[in-house]
Amino acid sequence: MSEKSFEEELKNKPDRPIPSLENPDSDTERLLYLQRKLSHVLREQDVFKLSREMQYRNAMGAIRELCAELENYPRLREYIQEVEVYLDAARYILSHPRIIKYKRELKKGNPSITPEVVEEQKKLREDIIEWTDFIKWYIVQNERKPEYVHALLSKIHELWSNLGFADARGGLERGIFQELASYRILKEHFSRVRSGLPREDARHSIDFWAEDKEGNTFLFQSKSSSSFRRAGVFDKSEIAGLKEEMVEKEGDDKTRSDIFDGNRQPDSERLAGIEEDLAHAESYASSRGAKNPRAFLLVVPQSNFHMNKGRFSVNPPRSVTSRLSKLTGEKNTITK
Repeated sequence: MSEKSFEEELKNKPDRPIPSLENPDSDTERLLYLQRKLSHVLREQDVFKLSREMQYRNAMGAIRELCAELENYPRLREYIQEVEVYLDAARYILSHPRIIKYKRELKKGNPSITPEVVEEQKKLREDIIEWTDFIKWYIVQNERKPEYVHALLSKIHELWSNLGFADARGGLERGIFQELASYRILKEHFSRVRSGLPREDARHSIDFWAEDKEGNTFLFQSKSSSSFRRAGVFDKSEIAGLKEEMVEKEGDDKTRSDIFDGNRQPDSERLAGIEEDLAHAESYASSRGAKNPRAFLLVVPQSNFHMNKGRFSVNPPRSVTSRLSKLTGEKNTITK
């Protein structure tokens, strides 16, 4: 993702006129109106003439004002959730480079990463999770209207491309769909499943809470890939074992590492981070009174879920379903 992309793309795109919204019940007309309206508002802010920090702040301020304006627009009164989804998609894509930059600076040990900056990043992650959770919820609510979902996602794709993030949109979209797939799989195996609250996700690495019929608590951090190089459900001991293997291999091969969130990171470091996350999630759940909390890494690869013209499908990996079946079949044998 080029750091100049937002500036260059927005400046070079022609500012097309905002169409009148004659028929607000037309998905095509309404979505085109939203697209042109947002583009015009961002240009009015002259965001590409400002410093990068002011670009971001002005763009987010413009989106906030536009949201308030459209919420009071009579012709969109029945489509406020759609408006919020579209604008949340803009907020999401514009915020992503800040997360990447922060992780790079944190890894370098940059002294400018103060406790205040860390807290600001945690709040930003909470916001991003809240935006993406709403997008996922809205897609689920409309999954019986695949033509509409396809039209909406197409406009979001155009939005991300117009803002200079065409190359990054695949990875960002994959994250949204991967969590949708994980949610569907978990719902087939547990009596209760809910997404972690934005604060729980951002600060305690809990993507999903689940309960079996006996009320035992299961916590999941979900990903589409991992250092295990395969689908599965992995607990702390399995992660610790693989981490030790990776430490030995990395001692022999200093180049063994993965690109993760824009950083080249050794497998052992990634696994240590996940191991710590799972332990922290269990501790948090215990403090909230959860019964027998156990945390797991849930890996559902991209090849197991698809969004095709608004139709979302999931092919659960056998290794995932067999492990989940075993977990939910345990009777009074769950230990910390």
